[in-house]
Amino acid sequence: MQRAVIESIFGLQQQATTLCLTPCLPSHWNEAQLTLRRDGNSLHFILLRTRADAALEAARLRTARVLNPG
Repeated sequence: MQRAVIESIFGLQQQATTLCLTPCLPSHWNEAQLTLRRDGNSLHFILLRTRADAALEAARLRTARVLNPG
């Protein structure tokens, strides 16, 4: 049940070698975070509902890498 909710809200699709996020966050959520743990590895995603320049600044402050659509 929890996995279905997370996959639905984050639009998460996992396959053997690929990962796809197509977020469908509620309109009142300005930010959401997701940590995936798989095969001893951990990926942390931060989704922001903001302007592009603000997202780039937030990524810089968090020492994060920006993932562009596609």
